[in-house]
Amino acid sequence: MVIDNNTGPNRLRGLTGSGNSLGPIMSIGVLAGVYLWASCKKKVRILLALGIMLLLISLVWSQSRASMVALFAGFLLVAALSNVFAFIFSAAFACAGVWSLLQPGFLDSLLRGLASIFSRSGRVSEITSFTGRSDIWAGVMAKWLESPWFGYGLGSPRIVVSEAYADQWGNTH
Repeated sequence: MVIDNNTGPNRLRGLTGSGNSLGPIMSIGVLAGVYLWASCKKKVRILLALGIMLLLISLVWSQSRASMVALFAGFLLVAALSNVFAFIFSAAFACAGVWSLLQPGFLDSLLRGLASIFSRSGRVSEITSFTGRSDIWAGVMAKWLESPWFGYGLGSPRIVVSEAYADQWGNTH
């Protein structure tokens, strides 16, 4: 495991080049461990539980917010689809979400609370906008179309993104 001190305080990036590349790999490992849980012998479950715990710790230390939210949402979706009570609860939760969209004051206070948890700067705009990333996504899509089958490798985002996008002053991301 490798610590990346350039993108945040002690953010775990592993050998992949960034925490945002390490996070999905840890999530896939957690999902594989949960999938194997039912079919493994009881003696192996202790090692499997230890492995899942280490993967979860690495995921949290990677500070990859999207990977953490996606893993949690995936577990919720599986629970909702496998249980009638959970499905009804999820449907009620979705209705409450739609209702909150129709309440601007409530939505604003909810977003401020979420920003204090998920945003690195604490600003709502960080979680509700692309913050100028649409130009970056257009450049990265063009790079992806150059090599759609094999890509560039997990450790290459810093190089590929900076080659794909530069603003009018020569700044890259």
